[in-house]
Amino acid sequence: TLSYTLSLHDALPISIKQRDKRILPALSEGKTVVLDFTEAETATHSFLVALLATPICNTGIKAYKLIKIKGAKPPIRATIDFIFDSYTPED
Repeated sequence: TLSYTLSLHDALPISIKQRDKRILPALSEGKTVVLDFTEAETATHSFLVALLATPICNTGIKAYKLIKIKGAKPPIRATIDFIFDSYTPED
């Protein structure tokens, strides 16, 4: 299991770097990834797409089991759910 805490200071390039260095390799090994949004007051749609779209596309329907979201406030969670729905490939 990979646990990654997102902070308010994470910028888009940092998120992309973390996605490529930590999240994608963990998912390719079949590990569960926990993304902790407890400290995030807000998160833009572009930030969340950059963080999640590629992992969801690569993992497919398994993304729902392998990517765990922790502590996301309702507006952030709603955007994350929309991204999951939008980027999960139809098999």
